[in-house]
Amino acid sequence: MRLPILIIQMKEPNREIFQLLKRKNGDAFEADVIANWYIARNYVLRHFNDWTGVGIGPESRNTFDIVVDGFSPLMYCVVRQIALMAHFANFDENDENTCSKITINYPESYTLDQLKREIDILSKEEYLCNLIEYSDYKLLSGTGDKVEHKGLPFTDIKFILRAKGNDCHDDGKLTVREDDVLAYEKAQCCNMCFDEKDLKAGMLVNLAYSIGVEINNLPPTDNNTANRYNIALDCINSKRRKDMVRGWNKPFTSTAINQVDLKNALSCIYCADTFESRVRGLLRTTEPLSEKLLIANTNTIKTAIARNLKKLSLTEHARWVAEKLISGFRPMTEEESYIDETNVGRRNPYRKHLKNRSVDPSHIDITSFADLKRINPEDQKYDCFIILAMPIVLKMKFGRRNVFVRLLNRAARLIIRR
Repeated sequence: MRLPILIIQMKEPNREIFQLLKRKNGDAFEADVIANWYIARNYVLRHFNDWTGVGIGPESRNTFDIVVDGFSPLMYCVVRQIALMAHFANFDENDENTCSKITINYPESYTLDQLKREIDILSKEEYLCNLIEYSDYKLLSGTGDKVEHKGLPFTDIKFILRAKGNDCHDDGKLTVREDDVLAYEKAQCCNMCFDEKDLKAGMLVNLAYSIGVEINNLPPTDNNTANRYNIALDCINSKRRKDMVRGWNKPFTSTAINQVDLKNALSCIYCADTFESRVRGLLRTTEPLSEKLLIANTNTIKTAIARNLKKLSLTEHARWVAEKLISGFRPMTEEESYIDETNVGRRNPYRKHLKNRSVDPSHIDITSFADLKRINPEDQKYDCFIILAMPIVLKMKFGRRNVFVRLLNRAARLIIRR
């Protein structure tokens, strides 16, 4: 008896990923929240390269400074998406002037109390969640009163909430307006799902992470050396593809969606979103990335990455920290850190328990890049390895469209045979 074709061929991953996310209490996110996420994501991804020009590389003296003119639910989702993207290789944990800055405009009549209430709104799960609490922010009322809040010293984004008075001039500043976002959405008719290329890049980042798990023989003295990862990089092209696809599909195809697995998969996509601006910053080019451009500049990109590996890895760690805070994680408390330090021989189960909690999860790696080497040095390899894998991921992302589908179908046939 011939099996139906749908059983033989593996379904492509569900691209409606945001629809699978749940709130901390287990409820689904509202349809308007999900729509705003997609609209904001599409708008920011489309315009981010224009905003950053030739890119902000390791030696750049420029910083990313953007004004969001509006505070509707849609514009707060735009702020969220920018916060997922605005992480650059010239960031220095010891220099607050290297941070990206996001300014949000409010009516001139807004008082400090009203601005404080907006902080509470931004702290909701659908917007910045824990990121706003753990970042530096400044509140500027229409009467000139101000409040400054100090967050974690190693976050790389600062926020300004200001009542826009007569002394606030945005002329010449990079500004996002709600009318522009809505006009773009109307013209493009944004799909309420992820693009196939996004999933391809996310799958490859997930593969890099899975290979990174197996890198256990690195000396803890210096993880920021490119040569240590050459063998592992080769594995990206040689690892069995059926394992790669099966592991990647799991969060999207299971009947009972595991929210931790789903957020980890989204983390891979968010990570890949930043690759294009990073490579453009290394090449100092305004030209959009393409397979042709990447192939022509392969050696230049690899050399620049190896030379700036520590800076780029620090940036990737800062991006990961921001993303995890947006996803609802927080740093360990003093009590949790004490238990971890004294829990010799049982640290890994304890850390896994903390980060897999459905409510108020904490993560050992939400710390500075410098402290990560002291507290949990084996995890520093992930930042390094992901950066070194960028050229491979981008080449495959911008490669021929049918390659991804062939990978899926080939993996499906292998799985069926087992």
